Amino acid sequence: MKKIFENRTVWFYAEVVAAVLVLVAMVIGITTKGLVKNTFSTGIVIAALIGIAIEVVYQFVNWEVLPLLVTAMYALAFGMIANQGSYVISDHINGVNFLGGNYGMVLQCLVLVGIALVLSILALFHDQKKA
Repeated sequence: MKKIFENRTVWFYAEVVAAVLVLVAMVIGITTKGLVKNTFSTGIVIAALIGIAIEVVYQFVNWEVLPLLVTAMYALAFGMIANQGSYVISDHINGVNFLGGNYGMVLQCLVLVGIALVLSILALFHDQKKA
């Protein structure tokens, strides 16, 4: 186990933190179902899990395009949450409950996935493995 982690940079750990944040956001979203009409799209979960799976694959296969795909999947998940959450945020601002949802959950998921996306974008420009 020690051998796996000995040749890693701080950006590897940033990607690990990003994956954990996305996973936490997915658990929050699935359990609270706080997006439009009290749902949480399976497309969001699939995009997030594909991103996490690609990150795991990248640790064993050294294809330099894989971190870009991870970032693209996190961006897709963030975009879907922002799209469906915008209605919930609008309802909250206007003081109505027209489309349902959970305002706090939307903000939590947006912040968690947003931080993960920024970490993933920053990690794109740095090596995760020491030469």
